Amino acid sequence: MEQYGEKSTGIAHANNVQVFNNNGLDYGDSLIAEVLIMLGQVARPIGLPLKRPESAYKINTKLDHNCLIKYRYLVEERFDWYHVEEIFGKLDKSSNKGDTIKGEINSTYIEIVGDLKVKNKGVPDIEIIRENADAIIDHVITNLVELVIKTKNKGYLSIEQIRQGIRHIVAFCIVDCKVLEEPPKEGGNDACR
Repeated sequence: MEQYGEKSTGIAHANNVQVFNNNGLDYGDSLIAEVLIMLGQVARPIGLPLKRPESAYKINTKLDHNCLIKYRYLVEERFDWYHVEEIFGKLDKSSNKGDTIKGEINSTYIEIVGDLKVKNKGVPDIEIIRENADAIIDHVITNLVELVIKTKNKGYLSIEQIRQGIRHIVAFCIVDCKVLEEPPKEGGNDACR
């Protein structure tokens, strides 16, 4: 693997991709912070597993297709991102805030992948994503955490609540096809096994 200067497979890794830097400036309000505050008000019943609806596409196929390992558990724990899905649904009934947040997260993902594509010209996109899936998710999470920390409306959320909530939001965005790539409709190459 090439990690910016090293030679091997020729794929530069996301570990060296620039993450969000606002040069110390504070931001206004954040829609993501609003969701985190709402998530903080949701009580998690102990021992109540939620299953994905049978109609949902097989998320494991997507996780396998993208070679996601480190953050796989986030997506497989439906209960944790289920509340994000509910909150986004409520926000979208009165406004398009949920879609705006998903669009911002998708843009963050695309920018991180784009930086990797620039450093790995000629390498197929899916190979770059597979080699870097967990690091890409790391950077999406880091960018969003840093964004919320700098906003004015984060209230009394602790860093732990922010980080945990962001992980759940990103897991929902993986399921909702805003982060990582969809597998081909027919069969597909499962190069991660």
